[in-house]
Amino acid sequence: MVIVQNNPRISVSQMLSAYESQNTKRVYRGVLKGFLSFIYPDLTDENLDSLSLNYLDSPRDLRDDLLSYKESLAGQAPKTKTLKLSIVNQFLKLNGISLPEFLSKRVFAMKEKGAISDERIPTNNELRRICEYLPVHGKALALVLASSGMRVDEAIQIRDSDLDLSRNPVHVTVRSETTKTGRKRITFISPEAKEALEEWLTFRPKYLDQARARSAMYAREGRYDGILFPFTSGNFNNIWNNGLQRAGLYETDGRTNRVTMRPHNLRKFFRLRVGRFGRDESEALMGHQTGLNRVYADFGGVDGKARLASAYTKAIPELSIYGVKSFQLEKEILDKQSKFETIITNLSLENLALKRQFSAMDDKVQSQDAKLREVVDGISELKTTLSTLRRLVDKQ
Repeated sequence: MVIVQNNPRISVSQMLSAYESQNTKRVYRGVLKGFLSFIYPDLTDENLDSLSLNYLDSPRDLRDDLLSYKESLAGQAPKTKTLKLSIVNQFLKLNGISLPEFLSKRVFAMKEKGAISDERIPTNNELRRICEYLPVHGKALALVLASSGMRVDEAIQIRDSDLDLSRNPVHVTVRSETTKTGRKRITFISPEAKEALEEWLTFRPKYLDQARARSAMYAREGRYDGILFPFTSGNFNNIWNNGLQRAGLYETDGRTNRVTMRPHNLRKFFRLRVGRFGRDESEALMGHQTGLNRVYADFGGVDGKARLASAYTKAIPELSIYGVKSFQLEKEILDKQSKFETIITNLSLENLALKRQFSAMDDKVQSQDAKLREVVDGISELKTTLSTLRRLVDKQ
């Protein structure tokens, strides 16, 4: 028997108002809308709250509704199903509706364990092939995801002000309100991602002008101002899948029909490569609580960031998709440039010293020359005097 308490009813919007994270609100709203749509096929965004309150006071069989809703989730990953059912259960509990233990066990029991769909992490060469078929904004986001370990929902909420393109490697601040854990962190992007990002930023104003001309969503004043990637995760999924198809890498799981090489796998691409240079560091950069706790608890704020940057820098060649170690090449060029600049500076100083020496020698030569002229003039005068004396002697 379902236990119902006479608490004041709370609508979906009222429930979501207690959360600060916009991502959490979006996910919870989507799940509750999906559950209620299963009950009310004519449900819309406008009547979501009213129908949610209506459902709470209706004489429906909650047991049948929950079990039927669970069956409708067949084929989805166990963790996804558990999350959706727990959100619905949380909504019910907030409204004083509790499931008896036997029903709760039946609703939340999952037969499947682990991933239900086959997944495949792209290789460096495969990711390069995919990027060749992505538009400029799709390529930029793909490389940012692969080299930063961010979730797609985190990356599409990054603001221009969250980037520090002057640092090497580029620093990215992932704000607390956009993370899954509600904890702020930093991560980095590779030189290749930076290059793709700078190309995208040059094109972005034109992209937004075109988008605003064809879509009311983009036309809203200030809608995407300062947002690095002004589009949705759904847009990117479509862009990514199109790139997979054109690259000849589009595959689906035979059981679930889900794409095997999904954007989320770029986080695994990141973890696999950066993890070789520090497991805790890779977990911290990805935003996993255990990694964040270990890195910052053991080393503190400034030292923790330095430790992350050190591990990441070592991993940059592994994150490269263009055959070679663009970061190492850039570093070698900068090192050689620095050496040449030092040599030029030293030669300039030596040249200046020589000029000064030559100038001093020139002054001495001119001084000696003047003295020599004085001596010559003196001899000439003596000769004249002697000549005069001889003439006088001869006359006598």
